[in-house]
Amino acid sequence: MRNMNNILPDWIIKQASLGPNVEVDTELNDDNAFWYFLTACCPLIFEKYAVILHPFWINHKAKREIESGIKLKEEDLKDSDYKSYTWNDFFSRFDFDFQVESAYKTKQQLERKLGKPEWPDYVWAPAEGDCEFADLKNVCNDIIQTNGDCDVNFFYCLLKTKDWENERLIQDKLSRFDTLYMDEELRDSPTAIYPDSKDWCIVSDYDLPMTFVGGSADLIDKIKKQTDIDIFEIQPRFGVKTPTHNNV
Repeated sequence: MRNMNNILPDWIIKQASLGPNVEVDTELNDDNAFWYFLTACCPLIFEKYAVILHPFWINHKAKREIESGIKLKEEDLKDSDYKSYTWNDFFSRFDFDFQVESAYKTKQQLERKLGKPEWPDYVWAPAEGDCEFADLKNVCNDIIQTNGDCDVNFFYCLLKTKDWENERLIQDKLSRFDTLYMDEELRDSPTAIYPDSKDWCIVSDYDLPMTFVGGSADLIDKIKKQTDIDIFEIQPRFGVKTPTHNNV
């Protein structure tokens, strides 16, 4: 494991750095959010792309108690009592239909139904900027099978570090991904993972409940077959806005 300088290469610096740093050539709305954020968060230099939807969580014990009129304190809500659910499973529990095309908009509608601006105490909304370890590990394993166990860069934006003051860029074998969770100076999953070869990349924007993967057609076709996580192929619909210059 090698600590590198914290300078990201030009091809990914805008997408991985705290932003927004990319101006998309359309306006954001609930209908186009996946495609808008794909352009904003992932370099559009690959054959194919996929989006990983971070799971919802339900504490069924707390749900029963709250619905029976019991008022729970924060210490009554134990992390170990929460169970993860895919967006499809979570939507169906509240009689909402899941379709990838409209999933982000449905999530917003479901949030309003359950009590916006906050989710009920027995629900955890998908983690923003933090892909689940097991999900990310499965994707990394697929990358190793497809592209080999090469040296990669693990980038942590400053909000992912313990002191919230300095970014961290670490280079190591992709198979060593899980050892990063033992580093007490780091928080949660990396903001970005990428090789210098630019064969693929993984980016989790700090404010989003999703992670984007870009790579070869073979790689994306492989990882989208994962059955235990929400991962779907997604193709760019929007580009980066070209700056206008005044002609003199």
